[in-house]
Amino acid sequence: MIIFVINLLNQNTMIIYGTKGKHIHSEETDLIQCSHCQEQRKHTISIYGRYAHIFWIPFFPIGKKGVSECNHCKMTLAPKDMNESLKFAFQNVEKNAKRPITHWLLLIIIGVLFIAPMITSIFIAVFKSITS
Repeated sequence: MIIFVINLLNQNTMIIYGTKGKHIHSEETDLIQCSHCQEQRKHTISIYGRYAHIFWIPFFPIGKKGVSECNHCKMTLAPKDMNESLKFAFQNVEKNAKRPITHWLLLIIIGVLFIAPMITSIFIAVFKSITS
């Protein structure tokens, strides 16, 4: 988290922004050999979405990261450390993991605040031209 202080009209204004990650999807795989314990076991693949925030309100998504955990030895592997079959399962799970709309929350709020008045003014102008 970063705190940014700006001086607007001789008043200090503090803006708090940064990045955060949140769990968005988990899925259990079929039997895959673990590269650590060499057992043929199921793995749990978890995907996390990262987003930028301003005042702890999500602004826009940055990316997705994920890990796999062997259900036998509990070894957690990053994608670069996974064997080929586990990487393939990971890519399928990552593709199916949809980012929640809340990661776009601040952009949606800003869009509504700026676009709604413009649409309203267009409708008023059209209505005035029809009635005159």
